[in-house]
Amino acid sequence: MTPDGCLKVFAFLEAVWTNDDHTRAHLDSRVYGGGRMKDLLVSYLEELVRNPMLLTANEESTGHQSDPDAQTTDLAPVLVDTLREWARTGGEEAAVGIAHSVIAYLLVCVASAQGDLLAALPQLRNAAARSWPEFDFRAAERTRTRRGGPGSPSPI
Repeated sequence: MTPDGCLKVFAFLEAVWTNDDHTRAHLDSRVYGGGRMKDLLVSYLEELVRNPMLLTANEESTGHQSDPDAQTTDLAPVLVDTLREWARTGGEEAAVGIAHSVIAYLLVCVASAQGDLLAALPQLRNAAARSWPEFDFRAAERTRTRRGGPGSPSPI
């Protein structure tokens, strides 16, 4: 997973969460260094499972602690394998289904989400920024979906 791929995943997850079909279709229609969007989503989830610290950025300072139960932790590799197979065999529509699965995992594991992906994204961006200190994640703000029409920041 590259920093750019991570930004694309954040933008895609946000587009799926907010039903922004235009941004979702734009991001899903491209091929990135890590493959198609469905492959990037699986790579991001795999990175989260491998490095759970990516789920806990800044929780110490807010007083929230994410402590997924053992079943969630034990089943995470199974979820990754299942989604990887779906990405391999599924058509173009697979990216949206995979995104919903990644979002569900994030909502279970990120305490600050409180059922809302948009609440968790800043924490996830901060964690990603710590993983790639050489990358300027201030650009991650561009992953917020466009709501203001022409002249608004680009979603990617």
